[in-house]
Amino acid sequence: LCHRSGVANGEMPASVATMTRLELVDWSENHLSGGLPPFGSEPNVHLASIAFAGNALTGPIPPSLGRLVALRVLSLSRNHLSGAIPPELGDA
Repeated sequence: LCHRSGVANGEMPASVATMTRLELVDWSENHLSGGLPPFGSEPNVHLASIAFAGNALTGPIPPSLGRLVALRVLSLSRNHLSGAIPPELGDA
């Protein structure tokens, strides 16, 4: 699922976190606001890459991301996230 460079705005739909067959989510460089949806709250053994860099996301990084066993890339830079990196993400 890829929506890069200015094609998406507003809050990210929570439903994207429940799509259990996704392998890649890249909504970098858009105008997304609000918090990150709870990726990892639904079993997903395929999701290897999440990229939301360059948006206006706020709030904490969900600890549930640590349940994504295939996750290799997590790009959240250039947002307004708060709090510490959850220990569930390992050696981040």
